[in-house]
Amino acid sequence: MFVALLGLMLASTPEPDSATGAPSRGDALQAGVRVGNAGYGLTLGYRHRTRRGIAFGLDGEGVYLPSAYIGGFAVERDLRLAARVPVQFPVYDGARLTMAVTGAPGLRWTRTFDDTAPERISIGITADLGAFAYLHQERLSWMAGIDNTFSFQVVPIQDVDLVGTLLATGPIVPITDRVHWFATIEGGGVFGSNGDAGKFFLRGTTGIRAFFGPAGSSWRAFY
Repeated sequence: MFVALLGLMLASTPEPDSATGAPSRGDALQAGVRVGNAGYGLTLGYRHRTRRGIAFGLDGEGVYLPSAYIGGFAVERDLRLAARVPVQFPVYDGARLTMAVTGAPGLRWTRTFDDTAPERISIGITADLGAFAYLHQERLSWMAGIDNTFSFQVVPIQDVDLVGTLLATGPIVPITDRVHWFATIEGGGVFGSNGDAGKFFLRGTTGIRAFFGPAGSSWRAFY
């Protein structure tokens, strides 16, 4: 399936922007590692960008959590798998500045290996809503923005297990026209599980993005 998707993207021939000659459509894959006070793991993502600059796709994440809350109880040694469907809408797109708003509904599944836990599995609904700005130079873009994050546990109980506002920033560096390196730091105050969960959230993500179809140098507004 992955090989078929890769072949489809390589065969695509997106239309260039009529005013600048730069490609305005394309596809991208990204892979990264993530470390923070809530755990560490791997991320994978896919994006498709339309001719109007709207980007949408699918993100997946697998992380190990030293501690979590399942059914209102604190548990240790946990595995979390998550998926979300991000959509990015450009508000302004210029040569030196891009501004965009984003939304990303999703699902998460948590499994604890704590023998003392009364419940082993947690399932939740997640949502992110943010606004971001990207400052562009020839060999560097810098992202800064705000992300409002929310998670609602539906199994084994119904409970808000995370809500908060995160500040995000980091560089995007083209290695070639089709490969970019990126790093992002996110942090902010959070609330969840009736105040028992962590009060501050901090994580860093770094990885590689590969672009298919057009050259990727015109596509740096990516979150």
